[in-house]
Amino acid sequence: MKFPVSVDVRAGEYVATSVGEPRCTVKGRSREEALEKIRKEIRYRVEQCPCTGVADDFVELVVI
Repeated sequence: MKFPVSVDVRAGEYVATSVGEPRCTVKGRSREEALEKIRKEIRYRVEQCPCTGVADDFVELVVI
């Protein structure tokens, strides 16, 4: 499933924000770190419970 995200640099940190649902924001020291963190956060929020077992490749980021 594709999830649009934006990446900005604020005060020396990379900030990734999901554009749609689920709405979340994360910070990272690099662009790659911020994207990996938001991918994990979206995956966590999409899972209805840990037993649903959403696959690692379920979340595909579309950087806008």
